[in-house]
Amino acid sequence: MFGHEFDKVSNYRMELLMKKAEAHVTYDYDGVTYDRTYFASYPDNVTVMKLDASKSGNLTFTLRPEATYIRDYCTLPADHLGKTGQVVASGDTAIVSGTLSGYNINYEAQFKVIPTGGTMRTGANGTIIVENADSAIILLTVDTNYELSSWTLTNPDSQKLDPNKFPHDQVTQVINAAEKNFRTTASNASGRLSGPLQPCGNGSGRYPFRRYPHG
Repeated sequence: MFGHEFDKVSNYRMELLMKKAEAHVTYDYDGVTYDRTYFASYPDNVTVMKLDASKSGNLTFTLRPEATYIRDYCTLPADHLGKTGQVVASGDTAIVSGTLSGYNINYEAQFKVIPTGGTMRTGANGTIIVENADSAIILLTVDTNYELSSWTLTNPDSQKLDPNKFPHDQVTQVINAAEKNFRTTASNASGRLSGPLQPCGNGSGRYPFRRYPHG
């Protein structure tokens, strides 16, 4: 949430750049141009959102993740195919987690916010509030307790997965490694958080932290 009034927005533009595997949103509001870039890094297993404002100190937003479709059934009441979910935030990270009860699927998503300048704090209901920043990066990664194996495919639905296994440790490891790669690349490139978003230079797209091992 950016708190921008729609009727005061001008020059709104959305782009999908297939060659670069990026999505962009740009618009002008109150004398400032805002730019958002979205892409995925396969090597780092994260989705990246980069938020920029053309004037320093003008980026203010609230990250508000939601656990959707939460109820105790899927199609019919008492079908035991419901979904649970909760959202919590601490420091620079918001976590969405829960269970799809019919298949014992435990899921977790983590959002890590890395602002340049300004202030950051947590708010109610798992929100993260960034105020008066120059730019920000949001990293997102998701995992479940699903395992591709013969028993997962052949066992009854209620026995496919271990309901006591949770993906929190794996998700935390992935997003922390991605943040480390991101900060290292940014520091080596330009000393700013914009470093990893520089083109690879071969026209094949952008990889935010590192290229594939074999080109």
